[in-house]
Amino acid sequence: MGHPVTTETPAQRLEKLRYELEWAESVNAAQPHQILSDFRAFAHALTTMLTTPNSVHKIALPAALVSTETPQRILHTSQPLILGQRSLLNIWRGGDAQEQLLKTLLAWSDQTDPAIGQISRFVCYLTAENLLVNIIPDTLEIQSLQAFDLKKRRVIESDGTAVVAALIGHMQTLRLVERLYPGWISSDIYTEKHAALATAITVQGRGLVHEQMTELIADLTAAWQSGKIARSLTLLIPFLNEHQYSLDTYRLVVVPTSRIPFQPAFVVSACRLAEREIRNNPNYAQTTRWQIISELDRLAQAFEQSTQTTLSV
Repeated sequence: MGHPVTTETPAQRLEKLRYELEWAESVNAAQPHQILSDFRAFAHALTTMLTTPNSVHKIALPAALVSTETPQRILHTSQPLILGQRSLLNIWRGGDAQEQLLKTLLAWSDQTDPAIGQISRFVCYLTAENLLVNIIPDTLEIQSLQAFDLKKRRVIESDGTAVVAALIGHMQTLRLVERLYPGWISSDIYTEKHAALATAITVQGRGLVHEQMTELIADLTAAWQSGKIARSLTLLIPFLNEHQYSLDTYRLVVVPTSRIPFQPAFVVSACRLAEREIRNNPNYAQTTRWQIISELDRLAQAFEQSTQTTLSV
């Protein structure tokens, strides 16, 4: 069976997300001080559990929520909603406790029981808000996280890996916000931080990849010239996945296991074949394809020069 075709337009999708955000804001405004304090304390604890490895422990969701109906009424859960017990078992089994915790909470949010569903949804909203506002830096701080300039030149003394890792980590937190409460996607603060992170990761990630590729070419050239390359050679070409906003590698088999001595021309041939494959690979965004092809071309050119030098001697 095929997937159902959706007729929802982007404008309709945005309107639905805005409604979700407005609902949560109205629930927030309807809560007495003590109830709201309990929810915010829970959201703070849940934020820590979701963002800190192996920090999951048993915690009970608030049991009461003032509805936004007219007349207002207090929604009570018939029994405590305990989050974390399955996740603790998951830690013991070596699983992802945070993922299990998130799935449990989202499943409760879809419950038809008004108390369970609305309490869980409001918890998701507040936790996502805490992540978006307090955990992810503001746009100025994001823009200040720089290791490379627009020309891919390093502007700090230390390795740029930590800067790129921090930016990617913030984008992963933003993805967590999207999963917890999609309504936040319609907010200005989400839009601003997403745009800032996307731009910063692209610039800094490309700069880091360029530097790593420069080092790989230098090391490989030195290894060839000193006769240290074995009869087989596989390279991991670094690149920035601009669809996932993550660092990745492309596996380039230069010489499979064989008895043929290594020659620089093998690198050139492998790069040219890989470039053809990448041009037609739908799994990469267009900008990612250009980026990998550009780095492969740098590698090929370095060994084309080596080949020409060898032939001219």
